[in-house]
Amino acid sequence: MSSLLENCPICDSERVKYRWTAEDAQGNTWRYDACPDCGTIFLNPPLEASELGKFYDDFYYGPGHRRFKGEVEGMVPVFRRFRAKRVERLIPQGGAVLDVGCGRGVFLDILAKKGFRCLGTERSAPAAQNASKRIKVMVGDIENLALPAESFDLVTFWQVLEHLNNPKAAIAETHRILKSGGRMLLQVPNPESLQARASGPYWFHLDPPRHLHLFGLQCLDEMCARFGFVREKVSHLSFEYGPFGALQSFWNILGMRRDLLYNWMMAADKSEIPPSAAARAVLIAASAISAPIATLFSIVEATSQGGIIEVVYRKKPLE
Repeated sequence: MSSLLENCPICDSERVKYRWTAEDAQGNTWRYDACPDCGTIFLNPPLEASELGKFYDDFYYGPGHRRFKGEVEGMVPVFRRFRAKRVERLIPQGGAVLDVGCGRGVFLDILAKKGFRCLGTERSAPAAQNASKRIKVMVGDIENLALPAESFDLVTFWQVLEHLNNPKAAIAETHRILKSGGRMLLQVPNPESLQARASGPYWFHLDPPRHLHLFGLQCLDEMCARFGFVREKVSHLSFEYGPFGALQSFWNILGMRRDLLYNWMMAADKSEIPPSAAARAVLIAASAISAPIATLFSIVEATSQGGIIEVVYRKKPLE
């Protein structure tokens, strides 16, 4: 592990302060600091890229890249189709799309079948294996792939920027490979949301230690402006992530093992001490009853600072 950072990794401020100590699902503790100048919250000390690999195991991706159980898994292509529809409103049909951290490639596969030219990236060859059955995938960090300049109409980061060791380099490279007037779409957890502020280190979307950086909207705007982007639109409403994030954060606050409900939904559930069938039934029933409340909370929260930020930036020429 690296040494403790004294300066903010995003704006280089020297005024960083301790923010949280958070446990992961295995009980390991991780420190997060915050920058009062740009608003970034970051894992400190950071993990080296070589150390991160063990936190993206078969449990994270799921056996055969089938991440969830049953009906939950069936919802994945539904949400990916909604993502594709948003892309269709951003760029003309047939445009070139790069999806950084493309996962199983479902989103790009939908776009490719609609006539878009698609390319994905993944952090490692095992991670890219399943997606490569659907679409073309390159392995590695975007800034190291030597992609042609001004070759894409849209670059997307769906819940990915917070996982990157060097988000600034990724955004700078995105500007280089986008065509003039091209767009970048970022979707990230919002540490300034009500659910994040109420949950603190128990916030579901903190996801230690995989989430290395957390960005508020102002931080994203300032960082992206520095590399030649101007914001076009922003939304805080996400039915894919918002309601469940609020629900799981609530159970975390009550003292249950971190992200227990989420881990039960995973196809590779490896809970070390599985609760009894009766305990599972009670939690699932309580969650089902609470889900409409969590959904309503997310809708209300999204009118100002929702649990998720989805923002579209347009490339402007560097002066």
